Order: sequence, then C-alpha cells, then structure tokens
Amino acid sequence: MAVETHHPIERNIPTWKTLRRTGWRTWAGDPEASSSSNEGNYGGTAAAARAHLKVQPLRGQVLRPGAAAVWDSSAYLVGLQLAAGDRDIMIFGSYHRGGFNESLMEQVLGFTQGGQREFIMFGDFNAEAKVIDEGPWLSALGAQRLE
Repeated sequence: MAVETHHPIERNIPTWKTLRRTGWRTWAGDPEASSSSNEGNYGGTAAAARAHLKVQPLRGQVLRPGAAAVWDSSAYLVGLQLAAGDRDIMIFGSYHRGGFNESLMEQVLGFTQGGQREFIMFGDFNAEAKVIDEGPWLSALGAQRLE
C-alpha cells in the first residue's frame, strides 16, 4: 500500500503503531514544512506492507537513524522492493505537488534501470491523463497507465 499523506510525522505515528500491531511494516517520507497549509506541511508519501511479505526500502531511501519509520530521501516518492518468488517487483507511491513532477519520474527511471525492472506505480499526479499519456515517461519506462 502506498499513499499520499498531509499529516505531520507526529500525527501519523499512532496510525503506524496500530498498523505494526496488526501485522504491517510502515515507512514514510518527512513532509516539507509549509506555513500556508492547514496541516503545516505540503504533504508527502507513506507505504505499508504486510509483515509476512519480503520487502525492503529501495536503495537510496535510507531510514533516518533513531526514527525507524522516517526516510531521509524525497517526501514525494516512496518505494518498496517486493520479493515475489524468483522476481523482485518495485512498488512506488508518489505525490506530484503542484502538477506533474518530472524529477520524480527521473528517480523512478533510475530505480527501474530505465524501465528494465518490473514495477507498479501509484500516484496523485495532479495532472490530466493526457499529460501522462502524451509525455515521454510511459515510453521511457516501458509502462502503461491503468485507470
């Protein structure tokens, strides 16, 4: 599960603890602060996976020391690598604040080695479908958009 969240880290901690008690592992980006937002931040991403699944954060998305659930990387892209039998599938969640964010797609392109690795990406792209369909990213990633 990959989601967008506008709650500050402190407000999400009780939810993460509940998820952990019920058999989930959780990760989240640290949202960028914003004085203009009701929640005090611009939003970010979080992910959860059932504890019995073999998952790990993607390389480069390092857990912050002393905070077992908070990543030091992008608040707008979260990813897990799922070991599914003899293959690994990357699962991404993204939040494109203010419109389609090409730098997030560049990160996905890097993680997937130019679309050579299998992946599923969920996102709040804040863009019309044609922006994604007509742009270069689906082709570059060897992907298709599902509704």
